[in-house]
Amino acid sequence: MKTILLLSHSKDFFTIDRVAAALKEKKIPSFRFNTDLFPEQISLSQRVDLSGASVILQTSNAEIDCKDLAAVWYRKIWSPIIEAEMEDNYLQASIKESIAVRTSFFQSLAPLPWLDPIPTVEQASDKYYQLRMAREAGLNIPKSIFSNSQQEVLAFFESLDGEMIAKLHTPLSFGMGASDFSFYTTKINREDLEDLDMLQICPMIFQEYIPNAFELRVAYVEGECFTGKIEAKGLTDWRMSDPKEVFWTPFTFPREQQDLLKKLMHQLGLSFGAVDFIVQPDGQYVFLEVNPVGEWGMLEKDLDLPISQAIAKALIQKIS
Repeated sequence: MKTILLLSHSKDFFTIDRVAAALKEKKIPSFRFNTDLFPEQISLSQRVDLSGASVILQTSNAEIDCKDLAAVWYRKIWSPIIEAEMEDNYLQASIKESIAVRTSFFQSLAPLPWLDPIPTVEQASDKYYQLRMAREAGLNIPKSIFSNSQQEVLAFFESLDGEMIAKLHTPLSFGMGASDFSFYTTKINREDLEDLDMLQICPMIFQEYIPNAFELRVAYVEGECFTGKIEAKGLTDWRMSDPKEVFWTPFTFPREQQDLLKKLMHQLGLSFGAVDFIVQPDGQYVFLEVNPVGEWGMLEKDLDLPISQAIAKALIQKIS
């Protein structure tokens, strides 16, 4: 029977297990590839000659001929972790070569159905592109500027009467928890503008500050919206909150907003996404961003939302 390849990393222990279990319930085998463990703990052999081509993937406890794969779930792709002691130039060369071989492997699987294809995920991860598409889809979006120009950002700050936040294009750490090296969405005060000269070497995203009654995380899976509500009073980013004080609660995402989100996801070419919204005190919905490989485990764990079942169903539909 054909197998579904699950791309993840070695520290992923809940979401991928739930999807694998959901596939097993449907009698669909899966094969897990922890992308960060290649090459040190995983072997990948690509052969090609005049008679054809083949790819064998081996982990510590399993092996698969990739001709037996039917589909791919792109859960996460992490950089290689190589712990062998070596000089830094050799380490960097090893990482570079490993990424090249791994990328070649992914490209060889391009004819298979993916949830979602790497090129689609990469394009859809562009936050400027997201906001443009969200505006075209009819979603409400915050005024935004992506810039490394101190002059432009200062002018933007003044146009917002000082009600401005800053955030990065890409995360500095993996997962949902805070780390020692993180930059979450931050409210900018006038005194912060003195450090804007750093923009020249580190462009950032600046947006109008949106007052919120609460925030939403929507796990979108092939047209279905699984939604959790969170209230983190006084914080511009709920990820900075104390999990003992802030909780996810169920929420019914309005049909009108679901339809607009479906239109956006269709434009982005995504079957899955973790989408963030702010709901303002006056009830207006504001789209913030979509992470094409974002987190949803907390919604399933805390609210018992059947997201893993929906992902398994979507994968099975792709091979039916």
